[in-house]
Amino acid sequence: MSTDPRTRADDAHWQAQERGRLAAMAPPAAPLDADSRDYLQIAQALRTLPRSAPPADFAATVARQIAPRAPVALDRWLLPPLLAALAVTITVAAAGHARPWWQALENAVTRDGGHWLLASALCALTTWAIRPLLRYALRQAG
Repeated sequence: MSTDPRTRADDAHWQAQERGRLAAMAPPAAPLDADSRDYLQIAQALRTLPRSAPPADFAATVARQIAPRAPVALDRWLLPPLLAALAVTITVAAAGHARPWWQALENAVTRDGGHWLLASALCALTTWAIRPLLRYALRQAG
């Protein structure tokens, strides 16, 4: 056993907490000392905490608090011209490189391995076309 006075004080403090906690559950047989009575009050207060629900308009209040104060109009003003510029850029890039792309595709199809390219494209198209038919058939069956 330790002879440190702090250990004895901590042990006495813990014992007072336990006496107060137990006294809150059932009346004690002997009167409590001052420290235990303090812990009895704390234990009783903790057992009788009000269990309340959030207010009825809690979600609406939080939503109003996090809503932006003023709408930002810059994105509404800037988005259409940027989308138009993107469309023009893609069209110009595609038109400028259309001949090399077409030649590369034509070479891939007409050479020896071209039939595999066509076969894989047909498989992809078949899968794409069959999926809606299967969904329709399953809906009709079920």
